[in-house]
Amino acid sequence: MDFLSIENLSKSFDGVTALRQVGLEVKSGKIHALIGPNGAGKTTLFNILSGILKPTQGRIRFKGQQIDALRPDRITSLGIGRTFQNIRLFKSLTVLENVMVGRHCRTRTGLARTFFSLPFKKLEEEINIRDMANELLRFVSLFDKKESKAASLPYGSQRRLEIARALAAEPLLLLLDEPTAGMDTRETEDLAALITKIRDQGVTILLIEHDMHLVMGISDVVTVLNFGRKIAEGHPREIQSSPEVIEAYLGAQE
Repeated sequence: MDFLSIENLSKSFDGVTALRQVGLEVKSGKIHALIGPNGAGKTTLFNILSGILKPTQGRIRFKGQQIDALRPDRITSLGIGRTFQNIRLFKSLTVLENVMVGRHCRTRTGLARTFFSLPFKKLEEEINIRDMANELLRFVSLFDKKESKAASLPYGSQRRLEIARALAAEPLLLLLDEPTAGMDTRETEDLAALITKIRDQGVTILLIEHDMHLVMGISDVVTVLNFGRKIAEGHPREIQSSPEVIEAYLGAQE
């Protein structure tokens, strides 16, 4: 059974085609990068995968189940988590509370019903959620900041917090949308190490990223989009030497 299979995926907006019959296979346990110039359709593909958008055409199967018509919360419950290009934290909540919010899709009661359940059940789930959130903050090296407001964190730490919140839902597949955008070299290196560590914990990664040094350094497979079409796919070494890719993307960065 394929882990994630995307077949003939197309998406149009008012006559403008953002994706054109894209096919993609993501293997379990891999870091799979999705690259291409701005406007190539990468984030549109992520938005369809996570249920924010519905495709105009095509099919997506995750662990054998068709998911392209499902709501975002259902897709999350099946094991697909994501972060966004623009950080979406609850800035007024603490670091710990942000991660705890990400965990509620895996609780018996859910976020809203927690407030109306029996006191002992609320207490038990609260303890379990808090324990997991603390462990995730240790994992992303933010435990010492757990009582700080999310808004007070440096930019790179906010990125790591968003990843921790996504991990709280125990995803099998994690979609990372430009996680190193705006970071300096040291922050980027630290995040690359974290992404690899997440993969080593058994979470498959699908990554949109413009930092080619990071992509070529940690990816098992690279897929290239240009004007909504897939133009290349393969090992990083193959992608680096592809004339079409160099012309469409890598060369555009010089």
